[in-house]
Amino acid sequence: MGNSLLEESSWGEGVSSEAFSPILIFTTSHIFQNPIITGTESEVKYSERNLSCLLLACSYMILHLQGRRFLSFVFTWNVNFIKLIHGTVKNQLQCSPRSLVTHIAEIYFRAWKKASGEILEVIEHSCIQDFMHHGIHLPRNSPLHPKVREFLSYFHKQNKCRQGVEEVLYRLYQPILWRSLKARNSEVRSNAALLFIDAFPILDPGFNREDTDNEIQRQFDELFSLLEDPQPLVRSTGVLGVCKIAFKYWEMIPATVLADLLKALIEKLAFDATSADVRCSVFKCLPIILDNVLSHPLLEQLLPALKYNLHDNSEKVRVAFVDMLLKIKSVKAAKFWKICSIDSLLVRLEMDSRPVSRRLVSLLFSSFFPTDQPEEVWCERCVTLIQMNPAAARKFYLYAYENTSPSNIAKLMLTIQRCLNACIQQGLKTSDSGDEDSEKENMSISDNVLSIDDVPSMAGLLEVVVILWRSIRKALDRNEEGKNHIIQKFASVLPDYLKIFKDERCISPIIIMASFMTPADIPTFSCGVISKLKNLENGATENKYSPLLDCLCRWGKVSHVIELICDWMVAEPSRRESNGEGSERRVRIQETHESKPELALDYTEYLLTHYMNWNCLLSLPKEKLNQLLEVLEAAKDVLDSHIRESDARSPGFCKPTALRAFGLYCRLSIHLQYKVFESGFLEIMCKDMIAVGLGDSEFQERILTMGGMILHGVLLGILGEMVEASLTAKNDNECLVEVLNNIQKMFQKILECMALKLRRHREEGIQVFVAFKSGPAFLCSPIICCVQVGSSSALLCLTSLVELVCSAFYAFLFVFWHCRIWLSVCSLGHSCMVYGRLLQR
Repeated sequence: MGNSLLEESSWGEGVSSEAFSPILIFTTSHIFQNPIITGTESEVKYSERNLSCLLLACSYMILHLQGRRFLSFVFTWNVNFIKLIHGTVKNQLQCSPRSLVTHIAEIYFRAWKKASGEILEVIEHSCIQDFMHHGIHLPRNSPLHPKVREFLSYFHKQNKCRQGVEEVLYRLYQPILWRSLKARNSEVRSNAALLFIDAFPILDPGFNREDTDNEIQRQFDELFSLLEDPQPLVRSTGVLGVCKIAFKYWEMIPATVLADLLKALIEKLAFDATSADVRCSVFKCLPIILDNVLSHPLLEQLLPALKYNLHDNSEKVRVAFVDMLLKIKSVKAAKFWKICSIDSLLVRLEMDSRPVSRRLVSLLFSSFFPTDQPEEVWCERCVTLIQMNPAAARKFYLYAYENTSPSNIAKLMLTIQRCLNACIQQGLKTSDSGDEDSEKENMSISDNVLSIDDVPSMAGLLEVVVILWRSIRKALDRNEEGKNHIIQKFASVLPDYLKIFKDERCISPIIIMASFMTPADIPTFSCGVISKLKNLENGATENKYSPLLDCLCRWGKVSHVIELICDWMVAEPSRRESNGEGSERRVRIQETHESKPELALDYTEYLLTHYMNWNCLLSLPKEKLNQLLEVLEAAKDVLDSHIRESDARSPGFCKPTALRAFGLYCRLSIHLQYKVFESGFLEIMCKDMIAVGLGDSEFQERILTMGGMILHGVLLGILGEMVEASLTAKNDNECLVEVLNNIQKMFQKILECMALKLRRHREEGIQVFVAFKSGPAFLCSPIICCVQVGSSSALLCLTSLVELVCSAFYAFLFVFWHCRIWLSVCSLGHSCMVYGRLLQR
């Protein structure tokens, strides 16, 4: 900011409310019992000071009308007392809630109205203008800035209804506001613009008509200059100002000026390529103007030029743009589809993120889900949406539950079910008399619009049913009667759906629909799910087996999947013999299990990847999980044979399959270990991970930046154990040197990261020191071991490591001293002892 902005440390020079705690009764009684203070000059000043402190400490008087009137009266008590009150108010403003600022401003305003002469001049220039100065020069991110603006806004609101306010605002703003609008500091210009916008128009009531017109024109020119400012922050503030002023004074501003202002917003700033914030501010502020009905005819002509902003590369701009369309729709300023076509909105709905998609669904909801019309119309609009854009239809119904009740969602599901039934019956051309009634009921819905040969529409309707069902599952769980009714309706037609719809796009939603029911509701289908999984071949895509696996997991039959996986992972085909009944004659059936390890690994990975399936898998008995673990563990033998270049390998396991199986074995092992909460498991895993990734520079960088400074103490302990393990193991000298070199490099990086972060995060310094002081101690025993080993190269590495530790110790002392973090004598003494031992060794 330089010298143009005030430091917050010089904000207040008054009495802190924390120093006193009197009560209101005592304060008022003290005043009225001692209306005239007599004595020497020093005694009078002392009494005034004590009385001032008592008055200023009663901050809760502000909450009551009589208290505010009393405090405004105190303002006129003494000229010197005004400055003391003002300084104390500014001190208390830092910790006061924003809701109190209006009451404080009311006290100042009442005091200003009652004052005269010297007291009035002091209130205006030392208090009100002081707040104006701070409102312009305080940093925008200061917590005081919005409170000061709130204070000044109270005076701006009195401008139109209280005599004399307009003149004093013009007079007090004159020497500071217009100069600040031209300041070199962009934040000062922006702050000045905020006050200018809030107080607009700033006029002297003594002006004649010509002077008033000239002054207003000058202020309009200031608005145009704000829109052309080189800094995005100032341009965004100018956009806000134009919209607020146009909303308030639409009928008073000349039509040419209005047109020029809005064109500058819509034709220029809405396409500002240098700043997404400016574009966003245009769409956030235009709804302000829309609240003025008089603006609708002009905006209806200008807004279609903004249609391409729907596809802005900034998400926040798209969010603001769709919010503007929602505002246009709510105030009926224009037809939103004349600004952006329905096709463009659906394309954006299909591909955009959740914040934008939810708003687009709200915008389009009444068009494709008109709840005020019959249910048949809902289904027709659903079919239309699917035919226009299937992906957008899925996204639309994914968020539809946020805009209507669960009962309406359930009604739409049942209406789609009747429509599908009608299409099936129409396709089969049934003429049974028993089906005539139901056919008449269902034919009224489809009305020859759809047929079962229209696979995209059929698949789209089935997908919509699944999406809608999933969105209201929690609501159905609380309504057993409604849930049973829906299950009964869809369970009765599920076999027909499986017979009629053979396309893969249709089968997947049907299977997912079946997973929402219980196996007892659909016994025929539930018995054949495992057979469908068995009949798949290696290389099957995920969309073929994922619905079936999800189905079994929801039914609690994941153990059948584990058995299938284990059978496929067995190297040699197994044979099962089943004996028929009877003692003499036996029928032996040999069932051969084909080995499908790749598909078995696909199933395993899918179960471990998805949260719902992962929970179901880990809920199995420990014996089942150990069985799967043993099957996957067999891949280690295959990998070992490849490493040893041996010919012995398990049949059915190629090298890539074995690698994948071993990876899944490790993942499952981690899940199982975490499940049983073995002691020290996380520490062991952390140490193993660091030991494996120690030689990778990218791994080192990530591990140092992800955990903060507290993790560095843990890393130091792990490095110490690695040094001990390396020295006790009988490794070659070259390997030992390489390991120690890597440890030394990582240790140096830890120290550098800690030193840099300590200067930025002082409050964590003591925590870091506590975590770190146990770290260097781990090096004492490894150094002793190294001396005993007597390796010159290892000694060289460790010598440099000791030098690094010692230099790091002094560096840390400097950093701690520079940051003024006072350490306890015990901690410092302990660290000195540790480093003294290192130097001795």
